[in-house]
Amino acid sequence: MRGREFDAVFLIGVEAMQDFDSVPLWTERVHVALPEDHILAKPDALTRQHIRYEPFVVRRWASGSMIWHRLADRMIADGIEPSRTTCRIARRSLLGLVAIGRGLTVVSDAATSMTIPGVVYRPVDDPDATITVRLAWMPENDNPALPRFVSFAKSFVQDPAAAASPST
Repeated sequence: MRGREFDAVFLIGVEAMQDFDSVPLWTERVHVALPEDHILAKPDALTRQHIRYEPFVVRRWASGSMIWHRLADRMIADGIEPSRTTCRIARRSLLGLVAIGRGLTVVSDAATSMTIPGVVYRPVDDPDATITVRLAWMPENDNPALPRFVSFAKSFVQDPAAAASPST
């Protein structure tokens, strides 16, 4: 955005940023994707304690890495050193690795709609196991379409009070 290549961006799991206006749009729960025959597939939800010794496979870029770090930071705060392997693959391929037992992975609510044979999703039962999607833009951006786009995006906000005014 600073280079003016983009007028606005969607940020996942990032709080308000200095020099940018932003508005939180929605929040999603963090889920663990695991093989359907895994012992942890039985509970309806999982805690950090359930998954503390499990190996994880994580995408190197995009939201997969961010979601992993959010969960891993909480586990580390609990004195748990999570195990992970990072991969440069698409989410669907990563879930294929989960299906064949190479490890668990973490995804947001939106990704749980992907049906992958042999994979089930369980939410992480923790109030901090969420990610927020924000819309951010440079306040001095003079693109006349930007205010309309921001207004349009705000119309979908789950909590209207959160979108009442931009944050910096």
